[in-house]
Amino acid sequence: MADNQEGHYILANDIDLSKETWVPIESFSGIFDGNGYAIKNLNLNVKNRVSGIAAKKAEEASYGLFSKLEGAKITDLTMKDVNIVIDKTSNVKLCVGALAGRTRRSTIENCTFDGITISSDGALGVDIVASSSAAGDYSTKTTNCVFNNINMNKVTTSGNLELIDKK
Repeated sequence: MADNQEGHYILANDIDLSKETWVPIESFSGIFDGNGYAIKNLNLNVKNRVSGIAAKKAEEASYGLFSKLEGAKITDLTMKDVNIVIDKTSNVKLCVGALAGRTRRSTIENCTFDGITISSDGALGVDIVASSSAAGDYSTKTTNCVFNNINMNKVTTSGNLELIDKK
């Protein structure tokens, strides 16, 4: 996927990421058919730390299975037991979601998000956008998706906190 971000991919079995250190797949604009299978135990420790004066103009960072979805189509996928922890030393805006941190002009359909936890390891001082699936703009369509056991109440920030819970 990292080599062909516009490709068409079909999941052939469940994937357990419990023993992996996950690095999000960068901007994806292809088709990903979960084929009824699940991606389980995705663990992300996210940090957006920029030094000095550059922090004032730094762009937000996006984290999830994918960093960003743009014009992508995700179907028939289950995201199960996802744990995202935001590092308290982050000093630039973060967008996090089980599937993607940010989406534009994408379609997410017939997907299940179960056991999604988003938290911070201490008090943050930055803006946070957190979603059980993906933080998208109004051009992204989410249809026929199921959301169970979503916990985003453990994010603490003095910045703006936008929780997008698509129940």
